[in-house]
Amino acid sequence: MKSFKAEVTFSSVGLWGRCVLLIFLSAHLLFRAVARVWDMFFIGKLLLGTGIIVVTVVFHVAGLVGLAKVLPRVPLPERIWGLDAKLFGLLLTAVLGVIFVHVVESWIWALVYYGLDEFSDMETALYFSVVTSTTLGYGDLMLSAKWRILSTFEAMGGLILFGASTGFLMALVKRLIDRDQSEVK
Repeated sequence: MKSFKAEVTFSSVGLWGRCVLLIFLSAHLLFRAVARVWDMFFIGKLLLGTGIIVVTVVFHVAGLVGLAKVLPRVPLPERIWGLDAKLFGLLLTAVLGVIFVHVVESWIWALVYYGLDEFSDMETALYFSVVTSTTLGYGDLMLSAKWRILSTFEAMGGLILFGASTGFLMALVKRLIDRDQSEVK
């Protein structure tokens, strides 16, 4: 197994950086512990997959809650060239925030795959992670038979997390439309 060295201190990053660092560290420690103890046992692989889903779901929920708290505070002009700039700006900020959360989650899975020596470089591990979490599943890359069950966990987690993101964005759109309609009356 590869080892990772973190040269970053908590004081050198902001709140989001600390959250991301803790998530990466937790995921790294979790998969290494389970992989060492239950390397050959199926239950260990199930626990590892479940643990990573738990970590990514907690991160996802925290990311969406944080985004919901930040969005009302985003300073945006009301109108630009006669268009509703605030509506566009809030939706754009929300979509970019959701994409960021999904990217971090893909990195967590990629670190696990890389740490388990499933891929020789992080670019390939990240590519596989994104293809798997989106359930696109090209099939050009596969995990070894020893760890292939993990990709099913990532696909299940991806379905859940993309569903949560879609629900979040649709709730935001509904809220913004309701706000606009109440302003018109």
